[in-house]
Amino acid sequence: PECSGVTTLSTTSGFIGDGYPSQYPNSLSCAWVINPSGDQQITLTFLELDTETCCDKVIVYDGSSSSSTVLGTFSGSTVPTQTITSSGGVLYVRFTSDGLVQKAGFRASFTTVREESVSQITLICQIASLDHNLTFCDFIPLFGSHRSTHPRLKLVKL
Repeated sequence: PECSGVTTLSTTSGFIGDGYPSQYPNSLSCAWVINPSGDQQITLTFLELDTETCCDKVIVYDGSSSSSTVLGTFSGSTVPTQTITSSGGVLYVRFTSDGLVQKAGFRASFTTVREESVSQITLICQIASLDHNLTFCDFIPLFGSHRSTHPRLKLVKL
């Protein structure tokens, strides 16, 4: 299987998995440290998921080890629709299986998040006159004189 020990990945995008669609072995434990250069956020998207619901799981951590904050635990046969995003430049993904049932496993893609520079985009915000708890913003590119066609952002004041 592709899954063995701890693998460190330093590329800005790629794929991880336990050997999907081949069945993973019993009592498997492996992990990936996704740590590309540049300290940019990382997104992880599940492409396939087929594990024993009770006992074989993928755990995604927001950091470099299993002592970091858990962003999600995934098992079963429903591919998660949400994208998982790190708060910093490292994700730790761990897969474990028990000693009984073997299934196809999982496959996921990862990529770094490109942040728009403040010098490239300016936000023009207006307080909504009827509801002072909401702020609406439009993106205005600095290199153009017209508003973009992006939808408005709705920001809630805390």
